[in-house]
Amino acid sequence: MRRFLLATTAIAALAAHVQMAQAADATGYADYPSAFISFEGGYYFNASQENVDFDDDDSELGNLDSLRPGGNGWQGRFELGQRLNETWDFKIGLSAIALGSDSTDDNDARSDASQDMDLQILDLEAGYHLGGMDSVEARLFAGVRGLHARSQTSWHADEGDKLGEFDDEVYALGPRVGVDLAVPMDTHDIALVGSVSGSLLFGTVDSEASYRGDPIFNDYDTDTTDTQTLWNVEGMAGVAFGIGERADLTLGYRVAQFGDLAVDRSDVDKAGDFSANGESDLLLHGPFARLTVEIP
Repeated sequence: MRRFLLATTAIAALAAHVQMAQAADATGYADYPSAFISFEGGYYFNASQENVDFDDDDSELGNLDSLRPGGNGWQGRFELGQRLNETWDFKIGLSAIALGSDSTDDNDARSDASQDMDLQILDLEAGYHLGGMDSVEARLFAGVRGLHARSQTSWHADEGDKLGEFDDEVYALGPRVGVDLAVPMDTHDIALVGSVSGSLLFGTVDSEASYRGDPIFNDYDTDTTDTQTLWNVEGMAGVAFGIGERADLTLGYRVAQFGDLAVDRSDVDKAGDFSANGESDLLLHGPFARLTVEIP
């Protein structure tokens, strides 16, 4: 029998089929400390609500659809960690999310608009493996999450002669906690895995707004910086398959919500005026695949 690698992913701990001592006797590679590395890739569908809305009464922008904070896009994650003993591990994880553009246009009014967003995440965490449960493998973890996000919105009117732009950049840092669960199947090479986590992040948002192009209205550039409190919850469910003695392949589905991350604006008009309405959430979900390898 083989052992699925433990604590090798950002949001899922894989199941153990036998005790570590038995795995060490059978394979000869499970002595502590042992390192692990993982690579993940996936696709995100953007289910966020619109956060940029145009003035319905504006002759040039009124027929444009509202914009979400980016379109659908890709995500990737790299992790490196070490299992210290039967109980404790630690790891570092780096994620990147690149969302495409959410766009709209009105050919009759010769206007268009688009918004995109990307995120980078750094996690440092320590994990504690609960014992005494034969049918479920559980890992509690706690650590620190750092977040950088940037959203860029632009709109054009009068065949591009008028140009408006919003550029929002967020830096935040805060605590993160969660639990990983795994249930081994009778085949001993497959496990059902799942995880939930949450974080509370404190930081700043730098917002720039600019307008160019109409001699009647004044061009402008503004730049404001405010403190920001964000929250993030994530969950995943999947199936982990053993590949040989030292690797696992996990296929699953992930959901992530970043609360109050996107700046909310409404009534944007051709003169560059708009109403600031606070913040809105970024909600993402989609499939992923992850390869985890133990380094003896």
